[in-house]
This record gives sequence, C-alpha cells and structure tokens, in this order.
Amino acid sequence: MICCVTIFYKRKFAKPIKLLTNAYQKVEANDLDFELSYPLNDEMGKLCCAFEKMKNCLAKNNEIMLRQFAEQRRLNAAFSHDLRTPLTLLKGHASTLLSFIPKGLVTQEEILEELSVMSKNVLRLEKYVDAMTNLYRLEEQNNYLVISVSDDGCGFKISDIGKAALPFYKSSKETSTEHLGLGLNICKILSERHGGNIQISNNKTGGASVTARINYRES
Repeated sequence: MICCVTIFYKRKFAKPIKLLTNAYQKVEANDLDFELSYPLNDEMGKLCCAFEKMKNCLAKNNEIMLRQFAEQRRLNAAFSHDLRTPLTLLKGHASTLLSFIPKGLVTQEEILEELSVMSKNVLRLEKYVDAMTNLYRLEEQNNYLVISVSDDGCGFKISDIGKAALPFYKSSKETSTEHLGLGLNICKILSERHGGNIQISNNKTGGASVTARINYRES
C-alpha cells in the first residue's frame, strides 16, 4: 500500500504541487511575470488554473496601481508648479505692503490695488485646490464615477419617481408635445450598460435630483 500511495503521489500530485510551490514563491517575491501551466484537466489542473487566474488578477491590479501612482505623481508635480506663481505673487505683494505701509510710502488707492491683486490670487489658489480635490475623488467611490444633477424646481411627484425612467413617460404636468420622455430612459440604459444605475429622487430642500453611477473600470 505504501508503494502504491507513493507511486500515486508521484504521478498525480508531485508535479502540480511543485508547480504551485514555485508559483507561490514567485508571487511572494512579487514576481508575476510567469505562466503556470498544467496539461491535465483534473482537480489539480483546475487548482493550477485557478492559481493562474489569481496571479493574472494580481498582475492587473499591480499595473493599475502603478499607473495610478505615476498619474498621482504627475498631478502633484503639476499642482506644485501651478501653485508657485500665485504664492510668489502673494508673498511679493504682502512683503511690499508690510514694508511700505508703516513708512507711509503707499497711498490708500495703492493699498487697495495691492489687496485686489492678492484677492485674485487667493481665488486662483482656491480653484486649484477644488480642482485637485475633484481629481482625487475620481480615484475613490469603489471604481464608480458618480454624476449628480439637481435643480431647485418643484421636484418629482412621488407617483412619478418610480416611472420617470420608463420610455416615453410623461408626468401629468407635462403637456408639451416636444418632450418625448426618453432622456432619463437613455441615461438608465447607458448607466446599466456600464455596470451602474441611476437614482431618481427629490432634494431635501426641494427640487429634483438624478444620480448616475458608472463603473469606469469596466467601461
């Protein structure tokens, strides 16, 4: 029996176990540039195939992360470069005011002009910060891009919320023949085709709100 078990192990398990062990060691060393191939379609073959798929998934995720890190470095470098100009201007104007005002070397009109320039550069900095914040958010939300549109009108009727995305649907208030009732239906179809959905609701403060979620990793 021992001989039979030994022969069976060598024929059935020795090769795939060695392949899997070598593959594990490479993955542990973060070396994903290999192919795990086992010719038989038995249980061990399926296990090797599953390991190969896992390795490919890890390699793909690593590639995405490296690309994101590289893009993040480029964004940070561009952001730092663009910040220098308004910061330098603010520093220069502040230094001028601090030096000249105590000595009475500038008029009130000149002071107001300097403050106006400084205010414009502060607004410019705020725009940069808002832009960067929005870019960072694109890398959050579980691979989903979320687009929300709302207004300050009377909002949807409760009876219309569940039907608004149906094709050719019009509420009882809409009597215009120019409105076909296809806009939200098209949004729904496109969102679902990209692994997402749309949500139709009313804002707490009034007005309608439509939010589309798109899986941009699958797009």
